[in-house]
Amino acid sequence: MQIMDERVGGKPAGGADGSRSGGGPRPAALDMVAGGSPLTIRGGTVTDDPDQAGQRAAGEVGIHWLQGSFPAEAVDQVRDLVASFFPVAEWEDQDKGFHLYDRAAELQPVGVHVFTDSTRERSESMHGGRACLRVPGEACDRLAGDEWLALLRGLAAVAGWRCTRVDVAWDDHERIIAPWQVVEWAERKAFMGYRVWEHRAPRKWDGERLGDQVNFGRRGEDGGGTFLRIYDKALESEGVIDAVRWEAEFSKVHALQVGQALGQCATVEAFGAMMGMLVGGAIEFRVYEGTHGHRMRGERPEFWERIVERLGKVKVRIKRAKRTLEQTKEWIELSVASSLRMVQDAIGEEDCWAWLGQVVQDAQLREHHRAKVLDYVSNPNGWPSWARAG
Repeated sequence: MQIMDERVGGKPAGGADGSRSGGGPRPAALDMVAGGSPLTIRGGTVTDDPDQAGQRAAGEVGIHWLQGSFPAEAVDQVRDLVASFFPVAEWEDQDKGFHLYDRAAELQPVGVHVFTDSTRERSESMHGGRACLRVPGEACDRLAGDEWLALLRGLAAVAGWRCTRVDVAWDDHERIIAPWQVVEWAERKAFMGYRVWEHRAPRKWDGERLGDQVNFGRRGEDGGGTFLRIYDKALESEGVIDAVRWEAEFSKVHALQVGQALGQCATVEAFGAMMGMLVGGAIEFRVYEGTHGHRMRGERPEFWERIVERLGKVKVRIKRAKRTLEQTKEWIELSVASSLRMVQDAIGEEDCWAWLGQVVQDAQLREHHRAKVLDYVSNPNGWPSWARAG
């Protein structure tokens, strides 16, 4: 089959140079409150139509990817926990891995993976003594809302568990707006929360559309930890699910916050409301006039008002948390350590540390950097406790 990939909006958002830009500061996913009636959960999703059995009704929200790391010595604990939610599945050990792991266990037939290393020495050297759990969308759809709460709480009870990615998706069966129509608003820069966007609309040479997807933000190391994809699920699923899917992907520090918040929901209803908030809070659309700094004064377009109302959430004023030195260290561990390891493996440990030392020596501290250092200092000689000799 011959395919023509029609892209609008410049280069892919996943690239280092991105595509079209627009929008103001990124909305903080958890800086919002729920409004309207809470959604109710059925099966692996949340729906506002509890009387429609066996179908995915309009307004469905669910987790569609979960990934995290944990101490390697807790592998058996995590495997037993996850398997308890899939009673007919069995673990199969494999002599291959992923993310530089050389071993894996797959929970068949649901596709859940636990990635490990063959030796303790390799685990410590390659992954800091940590293993990885990955629960893909197919497995996510098999869990009911109360099971998701139990799984998240069980993982939180594993000492050292760290959520590194969680995707929350909403299936709009009303098809309030198509992805190609969202492009019109992106081209007008009538959105907030991301600097880049792209439109992917692959077609056959005869013009038949194979997909329709709009992405906001970047994924991976170049991304900010929040990525939104809006795509025609009917085209992607070949008609099985007739909906437009809004899927928010959280990684890095955002994944830690979102995973923790979801696991701390007191009820299934609160769990559903939280997921609706996360999808609706991943972006903001505004019709505005004037300068770049006045976008929040504009009105929401009609389609976005309908979606926000449907998701049962309202957004309050965003306050970005002040980053302390401890948070900066955590950000380096989550976002930079892997890149440094790549450089070390490429040029050798000695050259890597010599290069890194020179980079640090040449770096210039700004006032807010000095303020963080002073805030962290805990003794009269001006050095933080972790840097003192002896």
